[in-house]
Amino acid sequence: MPPIECSEQNEFLDRLYLAYHDRAMSSLRDLFVKQNSRQAETLEQLKDCLFANFEVYGKSEINPFCEKDISHEQASEFTQNILTTMQTSSGIKRTQAMALFG
Repeated sequence: MPPIECSEQNEFLDRLYLAYHDRAMSSLRDLFVKQNSRQAETLEQLKDCLFANFEVYGKSEINPFCEKDISHEQASEFTQNILTTMQTSSGIKRTQAMALFG
């Protein structure tokens, strides 16, 4: 499997996160063990395998590995919205905990 660098493949990582967040697969492991994903030598080959796996095994109508289904901008925006929501939620919980125990 090719190495994945966060700074170089942000689009790919956004799409991976969408596949995981959508819960269309029971886990990311399900995407990688099917269709010989582990034997992919390049990122493009890995993307092709993940696309095919999601088409066969995914439950969602939108395949996060299909640029026709979801653009890079949409994937990035959705990922940012999720992260912002998580950070806001985490901040609220932390503030509530500090009020209780502080």
